[in-house]
Amino acid sequence: MTVFRYPGNLRIGVMHETVNGVEDPGPARITPKQMLLLMLNGHQRFRVNETEFLLSTVIPGDPGPRALLLRIGVEAELQYLESYGQPLIKLAITTDPDWLDHAGEVNGMGAEMRHSPSGGISWRQWRPDAAMLALAQAIADDHRGGSYYAHRPGHGNLVLMSRGIELYRAALEAAEPALAAPRPAEGARPDPKIAVLAGYIAGHLGDPDLGPETLARACGLGLRSLQRLCRRQLDCSPGEFIRAQRLEAAFAALSRGSANVAQAAFIAGYSSPANFSTAFKRTFGVTPARAQEGGRAGAGMRL
Repeated sequence: MTVFRYPGNLRIGVMHETVNGVEDPGPARITPKQMLLLMLNGHQRFRVNETEFLLSTVIPGDPGPRALLLRIGVEAELQYLESYGQPLIKLAITTDPDWLDHAGEVNGMGAEMRHSPSGGISWRQWRPDAAMLALAQAIADDHRGGSYYAHRPGHGNLVLMSRGIELYRAALEAAEPALAAPRPAEGARPDPKIAVLAGYIAGHLGDPDLGPETLARACGLGLRSLQRLCRRQLDCSPGEFIRAQRLEAAFAALSRGSANVAQAAFIAGYSSPANFSTAFKRTFGVTPARAQEGGRAGAGMRL
């Protein structure tokens, strides 16, 4: 992650790279801070003290970008457990806990903020709206397009700072109780193993040997256990799950403009563009070329 630093200890981090696992699994000590994390593409699971967080765009039945507003009021231990993405696109805006002089606004959201059992950590996680996504995508695209900000230390850094602050403001506004979407019931959440499986698939889309046996072995499951899990949780076989995740990744790459149709076919695991187009249209209701042009309007079912 490239981190840009500003007066007042404001930091804006931008990650846009291929990640196939956790580079440093060891825990690290972190100081009190307040932060916005926005996952645009990829999968990360991490722990702050005893509290575990999942930011993933590949969860079956609940895909898409995720935002996490996190306030850490005590010294804590941070440990990354899973990290995958081809590419992993993530933004992080970090400040001191009192940077905006309204820490109580973030820490005092009542039912809308969740709190760690031991105290000192509060958070809210949600699906960002179109306005937040547009700002975040602009930051990520400019960074990917040749480190716009790094090569323009004057004007470029001001652009990044203004976009980052506006994104942070939008996140604080989204945390207001009146605007907060209700959280799903506990019973509606999938088995945590499904997130592990989806994250592994996201990190190994280019592996020609990716299949049910490989997936089961990598995630510490027997093949029969994997089959039962997929059937019970997703009503599909492990092979169907892998194909669906590959197609989702291909759609995301086309929509972002980071792949052409031939490259998307490779991501989805198809050697024949014609077969890829048929499967793609059957799943999403649009052709790959139409998805590349813009939008998922009228797209069909998802896992």
